[in-house]
Amino acid sequence: INVVYVGIAGFLVTFVEKLAGGSGIPEIKCYLNGIKIPNVVRFKTLIAKAIGICFSVSGGLACGQEGPMVHNGAVIAAGISQGKSTTFPFVKSGFDAFRNDREKRDFVSGGAAAGVAAAFGSPIGGVLFSLEEGASFWDQSLTWRTFFCSMISVFVLNVFLSGSNGTWGQLSSGGLITLGTFQDQKNHGYSIKHIPFFVLLGILGGLFGALFNWLNEHLQLWRMKRVHVSKYRRFIETLVVALMTSLLSYLLSYFFHQCRRVSTDTTDDDEKSTTFQRRFYCPNGYYNDMASIFFTFQETAIKKLFHDDAEYSISVLLIFFVAYFILAIWTYGLSVPTGN
Repeated sequence: INVVYVGIAGFLVTFVEKLAGGSGIPEIKCYLNGIKIPNVVRFKTLIAKAIGICFSVSGGLACGQEGPMVHNGAVIAAGISQGKSTTFPFVKSGFDAFRNDREKRDFVSGGAAAGVAAAFGSPIGGVLFSLEEGASFWDQSLTWRTFFCSMISVFVLNVFLSGSNGTWGQLSSGGLITLGTFQDQKNHGYSIKHIPFFVLLGILGGLFGALFNWLNEHLQLWRMKRVHVSKYRRFIETLVVALMTSLLSYLLSYFFHQCRRVSTDTTDDDEKSTTFQRRFYCPNGYYNDMASIFFTFQETAIKKLFHDDAEYSISVLLIFFVAYFILAIWTYGLSVPTGN
């Protein structure tokens, strides 16, 4: 099933719209800095990106769904500013005053900010993203417009998330990415003695990030020479990566796991997370710690580590880290919509 899902995502990118691949953030940065890229903000790109990212994440690839939200928001904003669509020429509106390159660029800045704000639940973060990472042309009025757009984006997202959680009107969701709430700050907070460990984590994160970029750069150069010369090779590569990701997840969960007893003492905050504990060849009343991390969403896996009473051995976490690190390097650059 995972191969079929990823195959659909790969087909949309390979044979429908090439620019729907990846996160789309580099393309939007180029557009906001004056580089014209054909079809980057077209409706066909939006459809391929929105549908493809659903199948990429559902197919179990080592990717997230946050990056494409920036591209999707930019495409929607560009379409609103023009009041028409080249894909559907019969759709028109009275937004003639915005039908110029400057207004379109400003709308794209707001759309990109709205995507970041919805992903992370931070309107100010969305504004700062467009200001610092995206646009080269900025003024005070655009700051307020972008901030207002980001606030509306987070509000609308909260409304829909409250309905999906069965609590319509409870606007308390922090965004698509949330690490949960720590109720007991006495046990889960931090003190000054923990700061050196935070510094160490930052150093390790920078080193591993540099290693990730170095390895992925060499992989992309190889792809350009061997894979990107043919659409069919690009499509076959997506199927191979999907198959290897599923196979590696299954084998590691089967051979390198520990069966641990399921805890019955849970709170409201971690109740949803504990429901994703996987038995996976463990007896009743026990869960497979490796499978519980692999066979779930990234956000849920992080919540498990923070909030579950469940235990995960150091060996399981190290094996998972190495495997996911390699899979993420291989996945980034595939001809499928992927996030960060």
